[in-house]
Amino acid sequence: MFATDPLNAVIYDARLAQELEAAFERDLEDCYPFEPGRYRRSPVLKRLHDSAARLLSPPL
Repeated sequence: MFATDPLNAVIYDARLAQELEAAFERDLEDCYPFEPGRYRRSPVLKRLHDSAARLLSPPL
């Protein structure tokens, strides 16, 4: 399994489920929608890095 593979889990412990949900909500604060136009205007080195990472990742 690779880090980009989806994973489903059933959490029975209510406290752990709340902690995980809170962590997810905190992560969402750093997220923003992907905008193709904005990405095209990003620095060339950033796009090159992204392309190299995509080539090195397992095929989807």
